[in-house]
Amino acid sequence: MSKLFRLRKSTSGRNAIASAFVALIIALFFAATFSALASENPIIPNFAKVADGVYRGGRPRKAGVYELKRLGIKTIINLDADTAMQETDDARDERQWATEAGIKYIYVPMSPVSTPTTESIDAALRQMLDPANQPVFVHCYRGSDRTGTVIAAYRITDDGWDIERAYEEMKQYGHAYKVLHNWKEALLPFAERAKR
Repeated sequence: MSKLFRLRKSTSGRNAIASAFVALIIALFFAATFSALASENPIIPNFAKVADGVYRGGRPRKAGVYELKRLGIKTIINLDADTAMQETDDARDERQWATEAGIKYIYVPMSPVSTPTTESIDAALRQMLDPANQPVFVHCYRGSDRTGTVIAAYRITDDGWDIERAYEEMKQYGHAYKVLHNWKEALLPFAERAKR
């Protein structure tokens, strides 16, 4: 009987160690997965520098707008619209905060669920690349799907990236590619343009 007890005890001890090891591996996997989403600025979600004069992120709250001012941002380009392509209450608040902070505010609405059109991406790029607007901060709600698409188009046309590399960066910043899988197609006209 005591041998059986010792055998069970050692087996359960090994199981506990194995379970703890598996839990540690899972935790490390998720930490690595979400580290790409870790913002370079804790006040602004998904914030990152794209290039000199171009920054990206998620929707800033009031403190975030003032943080953008502190960072020297001259223009905010908001891509966030609701499904009816209307400016949200949060966007109206942001417009007011930007005005109070002395930051130019540009609204280029893009649907959160429909693939962005070439025209809407071009409109955002024109504003983003206008030297009079830089340094510029481009964002949507999370800074991943609509923002990711505009930044991917920029990477293709201005940085010479191919679609795969630009799309990988979109995914690194949280693009919901399993749901919005056809958004990659929005980049095709920009890849064609870059070939010319």
